[in-house]
Amino acid sequence: MHRSGTSALTGILHYLGVEMGTDMMPARDENPKGFFENQRVYELNEAILTENGSAWDDIGPEFEIGLVPDFERYVRKAIAVVKDQFSYSRTFAIKDPRLCRLFPVWRRALEELGIDIAVVVPYRNPLEIASSLKRRNGFSLEKSILLWADHVLDAERHSRSLNRFFISFDRLLANDKRTIQSLCDALSLKLTTDRRKNISAFLDRKLRHHYSPADNISDALPVYLLELTQLLAKGRMNDAEKLDRLRLEFTSNRDFFLGAEVLESMPRYRQLTAELETRLARIVELQDEVEEKNQWAASLNQEIEQLRQLADRQRTELEQRGGLLEQRDRELEEKNQWAASLNQELEQLRQLADRLGTELEQSNGVLQQREQELEEKNQLAASLDQELEQLRQLADRLGAELEQRDGLLEQRDRELEEKN
Repeated sequence: MHRSGTSALTGILHYLGVEMGTDMMPARDENPKGFFENQRVYELNEAILTENGSAWDDIGPEFEIGLVPDFERYVRKAIAVVKDQFSYSRTFAIKDPRLCRLFPVWRRALEELGIDIAVVVPYRNPLEIASSLKRRNGFSLEKSILLWADHVLDAERHSRSLNRFFISFDRLLANDKRTIQSLCDALSLKLTTDRRKNISAFLDRKLRHHYSPADNISDALPVYLLELTQLLAKGRMNDAEKLDRLRLEFTSNRDFFLGAEVLESMPRYRQLTAELETRLARIVELQDEVEEKNQWAASLNQEIEQLRQLADRQRTELEQRGGLLEQRDRELEEKNQWAASLNQELEQLRQLADRLGTELEQSNGVLQQREQELEEKNQLAASLDQELEQLRQLADRLGAELEQRDGLLEQRDRELEEKN
């Protein structure tokens, strides 16, 4: 919550070695020693509230960041800020009073990045906060207390199940050694002598412009607010059942007593009202569209009925064709059987062809051998024919010579006969 000691807390964490990022918000008159607040974190949180028609001082109807349509987009942006500002930091802190309402965005971002989370919530007498806000912002006491209760209850609800530590602003500013040591123990930080000296130099009671003891709270406050301050003071902020009851009483009373003139002054209420008017106009348009679609539906129903009748006729034809199909199936089955028989015969023929092919190859081998032998014999026959021709020619010459000799022999025989 604003003005509840967040700057003092993060200043101490800074001197304990906790990183705050590179883009820091500059100091101002209201916080001359610095806010110890990251500018990028502040800008994103402010943008989220503005985009949803809200603000940090909005006391209107309940604002649930986890239910807004752009929640995932905000988580992605928060992841980008953490990576940009704290990529090389072992231990870092994110401080912004708006985190009370927007913590689900940052919790989801840190969990997706695998970063261990610890929550430190400073608390302060709400009357001191109210006085500070009246001086800085001109708020009424009632509005400031409403804001305080809303922020504290939101911070408590959103940080359940996490390692968290509620710390008193009074004890921090008093430089209470036990309180600061408890803070270090809760966050696993070392409190060295030099760090102790730096913290002592940083804490300055003069920075506290409004002081009211924690027990100096009028009984005129609503009972549930008194109980909340007592739970904080006694360190009993883990009583979830009681805190849920206090939250229910707070929201019920707030929503009941906020009048229309108060709500109309709130940005979020004005935005919701404008959205409601837009949606009502859209409803009228949708009703006209529904009437047109009803007429169109009636026409479609008529066409559907015609299509049903056509479907009935086609169903009858289909049944008839189904009988023909069964007959064709039987014929097909018979032909399949015949085809199977043919396939069997074909297989047998293939096997026979394989055997004949083998035999043919063997026969071809024998034939080639016979042809080779025949070629050799043909060559031999040609040679014999040539020799025979030579022998014939020789025989012809011998025959001619023999005839000549026979003629001579006859002539000799006649001559011999004549001599005898």
